[in-house]
Amino acid sequence: MKDSGFVVTVGQDRTLVVYDLERTSLLCSLPTFAAWVYCLAANPVDPRVVAVGSGDGLIRVWRTGTPNVSLDCSVAWRQKAKVMALAWHPTQEGALAFGTDEGRIVHISDALGRGRTQQHTLLPFKHRGPVYALCWGPNLLGDREDKVARLFTVADGKAMMHSLRESERSLDVEDLLSAANKYSQPSLHVTNVEME
Repeated sequence: MKDSGFVVTVGQDRTLVVYDLERTSLLCSLPTFAAWVYCLAANPVDPRVVAVGSGDGLIRVWRTGTPNVSLDCSVAWRQKAKVMALAWHPTQEGALAFGTDEGRIVHISDALGRGRTQQHTLLPFKHRGPVYALCWGPNLLGDREDKVARLFTVADGKAMMHSLRESERSLDVEDLLSAANKYSQPSLHVTNVEME
């Protein structure tokens, strides 16, 4: 977890491990998952908060910076589909997006459960296969006044840009780049997307 002094890992052994880099010590090792873990995301607003998505359709939120790290966990989402990818919003505390093995994309307004009413938005666009990567980034349409972050997803070999505004449709990133740079080439097979 960037700049937090902790390393958090999960894997097919279904165990969450938190390691303190400053003290060079293991904080906890928790065999806690009923299914394989597919994704993990540290919250950029508070990197001690980690969301974990798994094959049992749950998103668990761990607060690793608390004295009783092993017990400070909540379930932020429960569904039937596997949670394949997660991304916290870069500036909106508690806002989390995820993608499923069914190709669906969901935005949760408050995954931290801090007393606000949790709302979720199922984006109208659906990939044909599992969502393997997602992240937040800038609007690629060139509108410098529009500072609202967009959600980028990868599935079916395509990268797509989504808006949470109902009036905007999802757009193929390759089409946007081709139009902006006035080039045409055979379709790329995208496997990941990341923004800094």
